[in-house]
Amino acid sequence: MRFVGFLVFLALIAYVAWPYYDLMRLERAVLYNDRALLSELVDVDQVRSHIKRRFEHATGRKSDPVLGWAKGGLAALNSEVIDRTVNQEWVRETLLERVDGKGREGLFPGVSFAFLDAPTRLLVRFGEWGEGALHLYLTLEDWRWRVTALYQ
Repeated sequence: MRFVGFLVFLALIAYVAWPYYDLMRLERAVLYNDRALLSELVDVDQVRSHIKRRFEHATGRKSDPVLGWAKGGLAALNSEVIDRTVNQEWVRETLLERVDGKGREGLFPGVSFAFLDAPTRLLVRFGEWGEGALHLYLTLEDWRWRVTALYQ
């Protein structure tokens, strides 16, 4: 019975360490511009979707008909801009901004918080809370940890 408990403990440790390993792989892909690895680790469609939801939430949903029409047009325009702008290279450049000019050797020295906030989601914060920190979510999808959200 102890052996089974020990195996469960090892499996739990491996599961908790797994997203941090993929975070190290993401760092390598960003720093060395490894596009193949970056495309494996970043779900650009999910990142876009998350940005669109945040925009929709920020602009609100209910208003008078004229403002509703304007917000609808703005949302459609914003959606098109996000689809054109947010891509793999944008994600890479956004993460590189946390390294360049700061005298750091990689992404990890800028991480102030990295913790599983759900069994299938790792929240990573670059910078201090309230000081323009960049947040990144790694989510377990199809047995792979991938970036699904990136916001400030």
